[in-house]
Amino acid sequence: MTLVAGLRSIAGRPGGPTLLALGFAVLSIPFATAAIVSVAVDAAGDPVSVDLDLALVMAVVAVLAGALVGGAIGGLAVRRRPDLGLALAIGTAWPAAVATLSIVPGLLGRDYRAVRLCIDSCSAVIRGDSALSAIGGYAISVVFTALYAVPAAGILLLVAWELGRRRHRKLRSIFVASAIVAIDGWSMSTGLPAAAALVVGALVWAMTCRTEASSASIQPSGPSADPPLPPGWGSTTAAR
Repeated sequence: MTLVAGLRSIAGRPGGPTLLALGFAVLSIPFATAAIVSVAVDAAGDPVSVDLDLALVMAVVAVLAGALVGGAIGGLAVRRRPDLGLALAIGTAWPAAVATLSIVPGLLGRDYRAVRLCIDSCSAVIRGDSALSAIGGYAISVVFTALYAVPAAGILLLVAWELGRRRHRKLRSIFVASAIVAIDGWSMSTGLPAAAALVVGALVWAMTCRTEASSASIQPSGPSADPPLPPGWGSTTAAR
């Protein structure tokens, strides 16, 4: 049994997509650790070093929480609709992971501040002494980017819809993922290594979890696989 066949076998079991997401999440721990270290600041918002042991614990909790939430919710649809499962997975995994960044240091009694935000003065968005600061900061980032993110996401989803209509299902999944990234643009750019690992891992996860029926729909093998289209819309069934 090949590696891909083995992973698809796991994904096909009850709870398989979630289990597979947790497995993939382990690979992203170094990237999450790097992101947590890179965004650490002091009370005034200036860059500061952070203990590696704290960053590692935070990274493990964050990626596992994100994988558990994203894998469970995205897994409800990913077998038959990889694009929808991908959107649900990324859209829920990222905020779930971010939310832990202010909870874990507080539970450990450790000081951690991250993400510089300057309005009248500069301060840290994420604070270990405020359990809800991370998810609150995430919500603020979505509001701040809404002006450009909503139109950009709309355009990307329209392109994804057209690609799906033309049976370019894998490309459609990439554009769907891009729409979610647009909405989370500010927070993801702040934690770029972790965000990149999540998006790439989610794409691989979605393609691995798709069923054979979905695979067949991605690669139609005969004339009957083409849907009927109005005259002049590019149907090639009659030509064959």
